[in-house]
Amino acid sequence: MKNILRNSASFAALALLLSCNQTKKEESVPEPAAVEQTAPAAEPEAAPQVTETVSGKITAIQPGKDGYTATLETADKKVFFATISHSNLTKHEQYKTVVVGDTITVKGDLWQSGEESHITVRAIL
Repeated sequence: MKNILRNSASFAALALLLSCNQTKKEESVPEPAAVEQTAPAAEPEAAPQVTETVSGKITAIQPGKDGYTATLETADKKVFFATISHSNLTKHEQYKTVVVGDTITVKGDLWQSGEESHITVRAIL
């Protein structure tokens, strides 16, 4: 029994020595590529808001989620798409529903989308 224990201990010690004697291969880690610093992109300048008053006859109405877009045709035949909603009006109680054929006057922020003139209505006069 002593011989079995001694042989087992010797075998374990020999296995331990052999396993510690092996060298590991070093893995090469590539260096990170150099990153060139650039100046931050400049914010595009916003076009100044132009506030206009527009009067015209309603030729079409497109319902939206909290209002509508009315197509207004002025006396000189210019067409404006007026977005009228509760959230855009400065005084929410000014909101009113209109029908095709009504004439209204609105005041708001004028902006262009291609050839179309739009006005975000802030007040119904």
